Amino acid sequence: MSVISKTSQRTAATNSRPERQPDEHDGIWLNLGVITGITEDTPDGKFVRLPRGVAVSDLKARPVYKTMDPDFAAELTLMNEFITQIKEAGLGLEEGESISIGLEVQLYRKQDEAETVDADRANVAAVKNVLFG
Repeated sequence: MSVISKTSQRTAATNSRPERQPDEHDGIWLNLGVITGITEDTPDGKFVRLPRGVAVSDLKARPVYKTMDPDFAAELTLMNEFITQIKEAGLGLEEGESISIGLEVQLYRKQDEAETVDADRANVAAVKNVLFG
C-alpha cells in the first residue's frame, strides 16, 4: 500500500517544472544598505547591506501596448529603461566590484483587502439578465 501525502504531491509538482536556464545576469544583485565610516582615510566608507537583495536576472521588462492608459504606458516604458540600464551596467562590473546607483528605496506595507459588501439580489438578477437574457 502506498501513501500519498500533500508533501509528496508538492514534490512531484516541483520536480516536473522545467529547469531554469542560466541567464547572463546571474550573480548580479541590487543590494540595499547604508554607507558608514566615511573619514579622511576612508572617503568611500563601508557599505553595510541588508541580508536580501534583488537578483538582476529576475528583473523582466513588461510589454507596453497601444491600448494602455498613456500615463501607465509611460511609467512602464521608464521602468523598462531602468531595467535595461541596470542590466547593462551589471555586465560591465568585474567580479566583486560594485557601484552605487541612483534608485530611491521605499518601505511599503501592502493594503489589506477591502471588506466587500454583499451584492444586492436585485443587482445580481439585473446583471444576470444583461449577460444571459
